[in-house]
Amino acid sequence: MSFSLNLFIRADASSIIGLGHLYRTLVFAKYALQYGTKVHYFCRDHDGYDYSWLLKHGVALTVRQSRKELVFDSVENSTDDKDWLGVSSIDDSDEFNMLLSQSVKDKTIVLVDHYGVDICWENSVREYCDQLITISDKASRKYGADIVVDPTFNRVPEEYLNYVNGNTQVLTGGNMCFIDNRFLELKSGALSRRKRKAKVSNILIMFGGADPLNLTDKLLEQLISSGMRHNLNIVIGSANKHKAQIKKKYSYLSFIKIHYNTTEMPKLTAEADLAIGAAGSACWERAVLGLPSIIVPFESNQLDIAHSLNKVHAAEIVTLEHFSSLSERVALLCKSYKNRKILTENSSTICDGQGALRLYTRLVNKYV
Repeated sequence: MSFSLNLFIRADASSIIGLGHLYRTLVFAKYALQYGTKVHYFCRDHDGYDYSWLLKHGVALTVRQSRKELVFDSVENSTDDKDWLGVSSIDDSDEFNMLLSQSVKDKTIVLVDHYGVDICWENSVREYCDQLITISDKASRKYGADIVVDPTFNRVPEEYLNYVNGNTQVLTGGNMCFIDNRFLELKSGALSRRKRKAKVSNILIMFGGADPLNLTDKLLEQLISSGMRHNLNIVIGSANKHKAQIKKKYSYLSFIKIHYNTTEMPKLTAEADLAIGAAGSACWERAVLGLPSIIVPFESNQLDIAHSLNKVHAAEIVTLEHFSSLSERVALLCKSYKNRKILTENSSTICDGQGALRLYTRLVNKYV
């Protein structure tokens, strides 16, 4: 399946943006690298985030400065995601196109996973590559990409009808989720274990790679005050500005284990009996392993994902408005094996995790 191809990825991370865009694109990048494709990331330096860890995966990396400060206080009060590029759309596309123009003249694919990108950016970059692919979950703006990938469960291509041109391919739904193979390898064992085990012992808590509202700390205060003493595995991403505070406040408690910037998410997810977390890309990782979950959407773009899962009883949802009662919802779900079993059965069937392979195979069939 090897052929001469350059893959350029435009994605960013920060304490506001989170890490999901990087991790999602990296799943696709790993497939590309496996088959001999050259992969190059283009990122911007938002609040000093260190992208160097990407290099260990065998990719090239270009980092440019951001000229805008990102703010996130709440869903209603945050920097417009159009500013998440860190510079103007024109400046960003110009710098990105300069990188493309300097590359070798093999087939060039661009994969963009960024809420700051708009149709002007896409139209500009489209002139410098053979194929432009945009990953998004917003059927609410115009697109200039050749392929739009929206992994939102139950989303259909027709929802993009008024936002793409007639030549754009729209690939939607749970089976377009990009899931790391390490999760897929644990699926059978995790599902079997959940069928056998009726008691909750281990709870996984992860509010994304950044957790800008510090929901981790707020939930832990609730759980401790309620007297809950299950084993709590707390995952904190490298973009989380509250990590030192959380470690100092809770690391002395024997039933709490803090995992900072862990590489063991597949294992932690498979071994958990219940999860509480954000409604980002980790939703699909939990779903693949049938992990009963309570999700808290704290960004506007997460609402569609949360409601689509809740509608088919694949996850429970608690909004920020009702966050103060989250520990009560956790306690109720811990007591109800029947409800957790329903969540496992429904969530484990919504996606197979092969989205990255499907997309890469599509590219291979086009260029081989």
